[in-house]
Amino acid sequence: MLEILKEEDFAELPEQAAHKWIQLEAVARSRLDIALSKVGKPADEQLILHYMSVVKKLADKYAVQGIAISSETSVRGSFEKFLLSVVTAKAGIWSDEPATFPFGRITLALSAKSAILDLTTQIEIRIDSLSLNETRKTALHKCLEDFRREINQPRTRVGAALASLSQIAGVIALSVTTLAEGPDAYSTIMQILGAQQASQSNPSLLLIESEKLRLLPAPPKQIENFAAKD
Repeated sequence: MLEILKEEDFAELPEQAAHKWIQLEAVARSRLDIALSKVGKPADEQLILHYMSVVKKLADKYAVQGIAISSETSVRGSFEKFLLSVVTAKAGIWSDEPATFPFGRITLALSAKSAILDLTTQIEIRIDSLSLNETRKTALHKCLEDFRREINQPRTRVGAALASLSQIAGVIALSVTTLAEGPDAYSTIMQILGAQQASQSNPSLLLIESEKLRLLPAPPKQIENFAAKD
């Protein structure tokens, strides 16, 4: 049976309960659509029933009104009515209050990932040039490796990546004598991550891309095109 929702889908959701339901339904529907493209009857009806059951249970949990599974004998007929109730419920939720999203996971464009990793080389050189003892330099290099590891994930936790980077930036900011000596790499990385975060607001698109994504060799350096699509 298709795992219509996974544990990681619940890790980063909007603050409001109703918007949690909206995001989880979108993820569940995307997985359903992908699965339905690969199977035929009667398997597709089992998948549809599974999707409706999960979404209805979550609607009850998050107090979303108007979501019901009809008693029609036709699964397809029941599905159409169910989708209508989902669309209606979403419209009501959106009209009341916009969602408050956390600074969560994003799928970085390959050009953005390449640009960021290129910039970490500049940071590595800066760390080696600091007048610090080896213990502190080792700690900074570990933070940098943690940052690179997060950037290389299929879906990057932006908050975790920035937490690692900020530790390095703070030490370097105290160690350099002029602003010109240090901040360019950091500000550019933050601009890249900010642009990528802003461009990815549809959870169903994130799902489809993350489940198709495979890590490929980095393309040529394209810092100026960090916001471009792959």
